Amino acid sequence: MYGALRVADGSALTMTAPRNSVCYQQFLQQVEDANPGDGDIWVIADNLSSHNSLTIREWLAGHPRIRHAFIPVGACWLFPIKFAC
Repeated sequence: MYGALRVADGSALTMTAPRNSVCYQQFLQQVEDANPGDGDIWVIADNLSSHNSLTIREWLAGHPRIRHAFIPVGACWLFPIKFAC
């Protein structure tokens, strides 16, 4: 599951898809389309290979508004989604 939150107004965008570079790129395109303008779009992501693959890095080169902040390896407590038992 992919999810995005626009903090300014609370708008959310979600997408369920397999974890691969193609689906992640589709999600990033949806996020960019949902946020017109020229301001930066920050994406907080874990370190899955699909988030930093060559395909994604090449795609991001053509979409400079999208910026990544990767959480440190082993720091799962920083991930913004919490699960309850």
